[in-house]
Amino acid sequence: MTQKRKFNLALSSLLLLALLLAFVLPFAFQSEAYAAPPVVPDKDTWVNTYSGSYYNNLNTNLTGTAFRSELANLITTTHTHQTSYSELTEVFKKSDADPNKNGNIIWFYTGTSVSFSKFGSSVGSTNREHVWAKNGGDTFPEKSQTGSDAHHLRPTEMQLNGIRSNYGFDEVSQTTQNIAREAGKSDYGTFPDGLCYLSGNFFYPAKGYRGATARILFYVQTRWGNQYNLDFIDGATSNNGKNIGKISTLMKWHLEEPPTDQEIRRNNVVASIQGNRNPFIDHPEYAEVIYCNNGESYSNTLKNVVAQYGSYLNDQPTPPVDDTPSALTLSVPSLDLKVGDVSQQIAVTATPSSASNEVTWSTSNAQVAAVNNGVVTAVGAGTATITATSTKNSNVKASLTVTVTAQSVTPDPPDLPVDDTPTSLTLSVTSLDLKVGNSSQQILVTATPSSASNEVTWSTSNAQVAAVSNGVVTAVGAGTATITATSTKNSNVKASLTVTVTAQSVTPDPPAPTDTTAFKAAVGNIANTTVLSDRYNAIKAAIDEYLKLDDAAKATVTQEYEVLQAAVTVYNAYISQYNEDFTSATQLTSQAVALGISTVLLAIFVIVTKRLGR
Repeated sequence: MTQKRKFNLALSSLLLLALLLAFVLPFAFQSEAYAAPPVVPDKDTWVNTYSGSYYNNLNTNLTGTAFRSELANLITTTHTHQTSYSELTEVFKKSDADPNKNGNIIWFYTGTSVSFSKFGSSVGSTNREHVWAKNGGDTFPEKSQTGSDAHHLRPTEMQLNGIRSNYGFDEVSQTTQNIAREAGKSDYGTFPDGLCYLSGNFFYPAKGYRGATARILFYVQTRWGNQYNLDFIDGATSNNGKNIGKISTLMKWHLEEPPTDQEIRRNNVVASIQGNRNPFIDHPEYAEVIYCNNGESYSNTLKNVVAQYGSYLNDQPTPPVDDTPSALTLSVPSLDLKVGDVSQQIAVTATPSSASNEVTWSTSNAQVAAVNNGVVTAVGAGTATITATSTKNSNVKASLTVTVTAQSVTPDPPDLPVDDTPTSLTLSVTSLDLKVGNSSQQILVTATPSSASNEVTWSTSNAQVAAVSNGVVTAVGAGTATITATSTKNSNVKASLTVTVTAQSVTPDPPAPTDTTAFKAAVGNIANTTVLSDRYNAIKAAIDEYLKLDDAAKATVTQEYEVLQAAVTVYNAYISQYNEDFTSATQLTSQAVALGISTVLLAIFVIVTKRLGR
């Protein structure tokens, strides 16, 4: 195997190892979540182990609202430290810590144990669950008081928290379609009781957290109920979350699932921080003492729940209460509605007052009036009977008559024709002065009266001078033209302006400087001549080229011009001396003739003699 092949093989192996580490290491070192649901005590063998003195001054002979008032006063006055919303990060690390794994906390509703350092907002992260839904802050302050009470808020997974939303609590069908996902999974617990479910208006926690949910809500209603008008309802949550349900199911869960070791441990931790306790964990019987005897419409229903599932007071079944009404009364005897109207909710009062007022609603004619949960909707003109029938005894009923009439319709008045013909038109300008090729701003037309139409057609008296389109004039050629706007409503109503068009003034570009190449070459040739006649011709050629140049070009060849001037000066000096020597030679020649000497020889002699004498 060649060295290069070995190197490529080694490099490929390293890349493969890097990819494996990139995918495997994050999972290998991640603190893996695991199910850690609480152990639910057996109700028949459960024993209350609380032995503190926190409740010693309560009058336990009281029941209903009187006992609730005493209990509310106790857990309010001892609530000496109100945890802040941000402080819950450190509180949860203690109150919801997993005793079997350091650094982990246990998510409420499911019992999933996860590593925790701070809250997050993505799927799989931990956030703060308001067990009594805050409803966006409409129910109570979402981040203070009720909204940050550590006995109330619990850590949950973000996705599950969002699924629970503002729904109340009840038992729903435990089907795969109804499973509420946690951290993107639907198998975080054992099917069916180890999972949470959502259907309709109700959320169903996993086993082990149903009784705990009820006891948190009992605490919230007792501690904060008077301040924020919080109460229970034996149905879906209503009134912007201030009425939460379903109270009969919550009482059932409370009785079926006694406080777990997890709950008791958490109650002690939060009490050490806030100063107050959740009394329904220490004394589960207080829920029965208050809510079965507070005179609310659900009280007798709760007594029957206690009778069926056993009391914390004495663990002896109590006889069921007969809450069958002998009569029902509706809040209104009749209704007069227009088609499409919706009534206020009709209230039902049962006789005796301790009887159930739960009813089913029906209508004698759904084409006239429909009814849903006591709210009547007018469908069509006519008369219908709305009946409320007791759910305890179908023979006990109450009815009202609904008369529906058609909505009165007032027809719109017919549109009357409007005369918007103008009496005159005015243009925004009376004249224009333009250069050929220019265009004006759009000319505006004002009609009189102001309610009249200002729609016009435009025309020009001379399209060779000015064109017009939609009130914009374009100058075509020099001259004068009249632009006219004519009303589209009356062709006799017009307005005009005069356009004067002049030619655009043109400033010619300055000529380019003459080419100086030939002149520069001619100046350069002067120095290359040795014969006098050649130098003369070279100087003359340079002068001829210089005379061809314009002033702009001459300004660029001042150096060459100085060279030319110097050459001319030298040449003239030479010629002048030559002429002087020639004159002297001529004079000698005259004398030589007289002496009989050759004229030519003598002239040459003279010239040579003068040259040698310099």
